[in-house]
Amino acid sequence: MAGNVTILVIGRNGQLARELAALSWPGGVNAVFLGRHDICLANTLAARRQIAALAPSAIINTAAFSRVDAAETAIDACWELNARLPAHLAGLADSLGVPLLHVSTDYVFDGAAQEPYGESATTNPLSTYGLAKEAGDRAVLAATGRVLVVRSAWLFGWHGDNVLTRILARCHQLSGAALRMVDDQIGSPTPAAALAGLLQALAFELIGGHRSLPRLLHFAGQPRTSWHGFATAVLDTWSRAGHFAARPALAAIPSSAYPTAARRPAFSVLDCRTATALGFPPPDWRDALDRLARGWTERRAA
Repeated sequence: MAGNVTILVIGRNGQLARELAALSWPGGVNAVFLGRHDICLANTLAARRQIAALAPSAIINTAAFSRVDAAETAIDACWELNARLPAHLAGLADSLGVPLLHVSTDYVFDGAAQEPYGESATTNPLSTYGLAKEAGDRAVLAATGRVLVVRSAWLFGWHGDNVLTRILARCHQLSGAALRMVDDQIGSPTPAAALAGLLQALAFELIGGHRSLPRLLHFAGQPRTSWHGFATAVLDTWSRAGHFAARPALAAIPSSAYPTAARRPAFSVLDCRTATALGFPPPDWRDALDRLARGWTERRAA
């Protein structure tokens, strides 16, 4: 990319921000990461000065309250990060004339559909987390400037607390018992690294302005599966890579046998045909698991 370009990433320690930091960025591109201790978006005047001083060519918002069950009691914290912060950021980006990429979730849907959810599907969140994320989406999409909301689902990867790291951690705590995983919630596991790569590419497209992009885009992994199906693939893959002396046992259970504070959609598969048509096909999460398993030992040692 010609010239000096600054990409401002809101978020520093979350798994998606860390995947963005791990990407190879072209020469002349400076990726700046601001966490919650670096900027207060609620202080609109100070935040505007701070962002204006950086002169970003695009902003990517990865900040979120992603602990779905904890959100049911930490309601204000959830709404601050997932609804009010995107609203503040959309207003700032609009006033500065800077394009904004914002990351959302499949949990804005209620799971009553029989077919994958497209971008025009009606939202109906079941949880505090989903409600706050939906409000954040609406605030961003209401901005008059260049914005793009990317909905994704079931992120996993090296970093942070996600379904993959939780499965592996629980396997080390089983002491011979079977790992119990819900088999009646169906969704789209997504490699966080693939989503980071998409966000980078879309940021460059928004800066270049060479083609028209939608304001809302679905991007998630394939094929669809359940939490139990994903766990089965994780254990099989890690076993083939020699990470288990013996493959842990796995038991399929219904959601009713694993009550949680937050309600989750039974079906939240995302329709990614628009992203595919733009040249961004959904990644195969099984390939990502193979790559992660091959490097897991080295990564943990590092």
